[in-house]
Amino acid sequence: MRQGNVNIIKIFPKFFFLFLIFTIFSFIINLYLNHENFYFFYCDEVVNYNLNINNTSFNINYVFSCDEPKYFYILDNPSLILSSENYYQQRPLYVLVAILIKYIFSKIFLIFGISFTLINQLSFLILQIIILSFQAIVLKKILSSIDKIPVTNNFIISLIIFLNPMNKWTLFQPGHQNLTTLIFFIGVYILQKKTKVGISYPFLVGLLFLFHRSSAILIIVILLKNILNFQSFKKYFINSLQIISCFFIPYLFFRASIYLTGNVLNDNQIAEYSQFTWILDFLLDKETLYSGITTGWYCQKIPHFMLCYLIDNFKTMFYLLVVFVLLLVLKVNQDRYKLSLNEYLPLILTFLLFYFFWMLIGWYPPVRFSYYSIGNLAIVLFTLFYFCTKDNKIKNISIFIYSYYFLFINHWNAPNIIDVPFLNITIIFLLILFLLFKSRNSKFFSE
Repeated sequence: MRQGNVNIIKIFPKFFFLFLIFTIFSFIINLYLNHENFYFFYCDEVVNYNLNINNTSFNINYVFSCDEPKYFYILDNPSLILSSENYYQQRPLYVLVAILIKYIFSKIFLIFGISFTLINQLSFLILQIIILSFQAIVLKKILSSIDKIPVTNNFIISLIIFLNPMNKWTLFQPGHQNLTTLIFFIGVYILQKKTKVGISYPFLVGLLFLFHRSSAILIIVILLKNILNFQSFKKYFINSLQIISCFFIPYLFFRASIYLTGNVLNDNQIAEYSQFTWILDFLLDKETLYSGITTGWYCQKIPHFMLCYLIDNFKTMFYLLVVFVLLLVLKVNQDRYKLSLNEYLPLILTFLLFYFFWMLIGWYPPVRFSYYSIGNLAIVLFTLFYFCTKDNKIKNISIFIYSYYFLFINHWNAPNIIDVPFLNITIIFLLILFLLFKSRNSKFFSE
């Protein structure tokens, strides 16, 4: 029986509380008990800070990110948010929300006479928890729209999302990679909706574009949904114009605000990394400049970039190998709640759009950009298969393996891709064998 619509206002505090509890546990485990293995390999590291609260001094471990000076400069100087001095000028709403969170907590600390020197880090940590909460809400909406899933569990949904490596390794940073997972989920939900997408959706996507620019994919998702519900060329053309216009309203307001305040446009993602624009340079026979960046992750020639991306795809699938094994086991144990092709179609189409979008970025750090499509696909599939499996033993063992693997998984920047201690690999291998043994009566072992 369908569960009905998820009430965002009622469920947001529940997910926020769950993620707050998970964050506290993660803080203790990763920044204290396991801090020597909580290693980012590039750019970020766990460092020790000295804090003074109410004249009491003590030390605390936290992540130092090489990106945070650029972010924190604007949090300390919010009037420069539209200035070209803002390295992340193209993420105005993302930075603005962090500024508002800092303002709120600063006022609270002032009331209680607390001087908290990690206020900028705390602001982004709260922002990350908010993003995770919205991920959980949208994922629950996706599950709630499928009739064959009788019930979902908020704790399990939160656990699956929290341990997602893209979330795990972003949690204590100011970076906004976890927004890509939220955007992916929204894409699936839009295509899944039975009703027509209203004009408010592209406007909201336009706002989301000012958080993370990959949300532009969602406009393609909306246009694709209209094609699937095609009635006439005239209606489709008019509706498409409305969608595109509503999408650009927030961005045009942002651009106008820059110029009206006497500032100039600053786009470091293009200026330094030539993200996506390398294609235009290539077609115009111009040499792409890297502004002194010397990493070996650039691959900006046609058709060579496709090979680079494909190699990175294989690295991502290897990074998620345990999850793919779990997907296989859970899929063959779905004796009762089988999903139809139509129920998979929104996920498949969203995956393809994201996959081909990130293929064109021209900059391929290990795993990261492939994960935005392949990794998010695996996470959604695991959640679907988990709640569609009726055998509680299979479900319990699967979620335990998932949790154990992702709890100790290394950062995707690791040179060996998988850099998990041998003992953990052995435990996971034995657990998978046990899971397969429990599946002995399923179709997995049938002739």
